[in-house]
Amino acid sequence: MPIEPAAPNFPRPESLARFFGMPPSARVALAEAAELLGTTASTLRAMLREEGAQPLRGTLPWTEAAAYLFDAWPRAQILDALGDDVAKVIPPDFQLTRVTWPLPIFVVRAMEHQAAAAWRNDPRVRRSVAVHPGYARGVADYVADLLYNEIDPATVEAFRHDRAFLRAFHYPIPD
Repeated sequence: MPIEPAAPNFPRPESLARFFGMPPSARVALAEAAELLGTTASTLRAMLREEGAQPLRGTLPWTEAAAYLFDAWPRAQILDALGDDVAKVIPPDFQLTRVTWPLPIFVVRAMEHQAAAAWRNDPRVRRSVAVHPGYARGVADYVADLLYNEIDPATVEAFRHDRAFLRAFHYPIPD
């Protein structure tokens, strides 16, 4: 548990298991989504307003809550907390793999800087008095998001018959 009261708490494994056990067509109460994100319902409402989202009767679509969850916490931490049995509900190609690529040092430094800046701008962190790296998503998730956004339509089309790729590419939105 964080020392500072405003620091977000990573969700309990049983809460994550319950959430990922829900069908993608489900709706999630804002209070439950806020708890999973390590924030308050009022902060989540403010985040949604800022993005122009309109919760329906105090709920979010499961897919939207899942997207926020993967934006809030390190993917590796979520997958580890789910354990092998529950993690099976996540598409296999969405699981993580380690890569080793030589990159120029300045690129790595820039990505680390940008990842830290994105983390500091997270509304959950802005409420915080002290920096607490225990809930930072980090450079791996930041770079994964950048690379995901660089997958062009022609590449997606090249994988049109690869169900595993498409499930992972569109996750958490069911295809």
